[in-house]
Amino acid sequence: MSTLKVDAIRHNSATSDAITTASDGTCTAKLTSVGGAGLSHRNVLRNGAMTIHQRVDNTTGINDTQNYFVADGWYYNHGANGTVTASHETDSPDGFSNSIKVTVTSAGTSSGYAQFYQKIEGQDLQRFAKGSSGAKKFAVSFYIKSKVTGNFVLDLYDGDNARSCQQIYTVNQSQTWERKTVIIPADTTGAWDNDNNASLQIYWKVFAGTQSGTLHTTWQAHTTNADRGVGQVNAIASNGDYVQITGCQLEVGDTATSFEHKSYTEEIAKCQRYYYLIYRRGSSSDGNICIGGVGSCYTATSIYIDLGFPTQMRVAPTLEVPSGSTKFQACVAAACQTFDNIGIVHSQKNCSGIYGTLSSSRTAGQVGNTMFQTSQWSEGDRCAFIAEL
Repeated sequence: MSTLKVDAIRHNSATSDAITTASDGTCTAKLTSVGGAGLSHRNVLRNGAMTIHQRVDNTTGINDTQNYFVADGWYYNHGANGTVTASHETDSPDGFSNSIKVTVTSAGTSSGYAQFYQKIEGQDLQRFAKGSSGAKKFAVSFYIKSKVTGNFVLDLYDGDNARSCQQIYTVNQSQTWERKTVIIPADTTGAWDNDNNASLQIYWKVFAGTQSGTLHTTWQAHTTNADRGVGQVNAIASNGDYVQITGCQLEVGDTATSFEHKSYTEEIAKCQRYYYLIYRRGSSSDGNICIGGVGSCYTATSIYIDLGFPTQMRVAPTLEVPSGSTKFQACVAAACQTFDNIGIVHSQKNCSGIYGTLSSSRTAGQVGNTMFQTSQWSEGDRCAFIAEL
């Protein structure tokens, strides 16, 4: 092996050095991109370190085909037989604090499918120039830990053009965190819509019982789900089997860079574009909690509360609230009463109003504080605005 010894590297037409070296073995470089992507905000995925989990810590008894959130932006979809728990965990590789996990509690037969996945807006994917002559490759990197070893499938699905591409990667060691890199080829066919709808879905499969045909290792027209999991090991075959992932990153180019860690403030703002949690009841009551807006009596028997959002939501949201007649309280003109029949009105991306029916009449136009009576809430009850893909 030979060694090139230089003090600096400069293009022959440049006026300054691109790289300078120091006597201690370090160097200084002027970088404008990494792997064809920008130095910051390379990662198209949101919450790739699984830090944010506004909903619940785990969901037990999953044995249907519904989508379950295990962290903000991350679904677990279970179409397989058997029963599993999907959970948000602190077990994670060095440099991370959280992961998402699926664990088998009651094994089933070898049919169906199971997978973690995320949906991505078309306007966040324009950097890949898909559908053009300048289309870029996709570099996907992540950490995975599985009790079962073998071949796994990473699956990308283009919902705008009904096209898909899959690649195989291998988990080599049981119950050990491993970092994987998967490169997806560029696609010169089918541009993504430049809007706020879901254009790409990326799947980390853990089981694909129905397999036929040939895996699409280049982008092809999607015809059947059966060929999107060919070669996938059954990683949830037995009681106690599990799969965990974290540190997930999707970026432009054919080189996977180190994971782009973001501050908690930046990451939760990105997540609140899709789900804004006002309050979630834990294992014990928090007393009476201010809803966050002043209530006014729109009529003698109805109250209206205007709430602003910390970040613009993807679309005008819907409202998630627990049912029950004693969970909300309004204190108007020194008198407190409950209100129910909670609904949403004037929903917009930046703010929304909620209303309710008062348990006793007040005077229209009066104002007062509005609160959650959390002693009347059940563990896991939530009040939130939803604008998910």
